[in-house]
Amino acid sequence: MRIARATAVACAALLGGPAAAHAAVAKVDRACYASGERVTVSGSGFVPGVPVSITGAATAATNAGASGAFAGVLITAPKVGSATPRTFTLKATTTTQASFTASVSFPVVRARFWSNAPISGTPSQRVTWRFAGFAPGKRIYGHLRFHGKGVTTRVFGTAHGPCGVLTVRSARVPIRHLRAGRWALKLDQERQYAASTPGRVYTFRVSRGT
Repeated sequence: MRIARATAVACAALLGGPAAAHAAVAKVDRACYASGERVTVSGSGFVPGVPVSITGAATAATNAGASGAFAGVLITAPKVGSATPRTFTLKATTTTQASFTASVSFPVVRARFWSNAPISGTPSQRVTWRFAGFAPGKRIYGHLRFHGKGVTTRVFGTAHGPCGVLTVRSARVPIRHLRAGRWALKLDQERQYAASTPGRVYTFRVSRGT
C-alpha cells in the first residue's frame, strides 16, 4: 500500500508580537509573521519633525511627528523557504542625525499552519513531522477524513515559541487499514473538526499494490 500526495490548501490565521531598542525605540505589531504578510512598524524617541529611514529586511521612509514618534509604516515580511523560522532585522534611523537609531528583529515562517506533511509513502512508517505558524501553547490536531466523512483525529503535540513550531516523530497516518481512494488530512488547533476552522488541508490518494 502506498500513499501519493496530491494537494495542499491553506486557510488564514493570526498571531501577535513585540521588538527592541535604544534611546530611540522601534517596534513591530506581532511576535511572528508568515512570508508575505504585512508588518506594521512604529517608533519613538526620534528627532521631532525630521525624516526617518527604515532599512534592513525591507526599506521604507517616514517622518517623525512632533513628539519624535512615527506609526503605521507598512512593509512586507520577507519570503522564507525553510522549515524553521528565520529572524530578520529592521533599522530605523533619523536621516539628519544617525545617533538616533533603533533596531527591531522579528521571526518569519514559511506560511501559516505550515507542515512538511510527510504523507507520501508507506502509511505505517514513522517519519518526522514539522510544523510552523501555529498558535503557541495550543495543541496541533490532524483530522483524517475519507470522502468527506471523519475517520479519526490525532494529536501531534503542543506548538511552542512565538512562531508556534513543533517537531515530532509519528506515523504517516494514525490508522492501520486505509481504503483505496482519496483522503484528506486537515491540520488545525481545534479538537473537533469544522470546515470553517482556520488550518491547512492536505489531500492524498491511497492505492493498492503499488
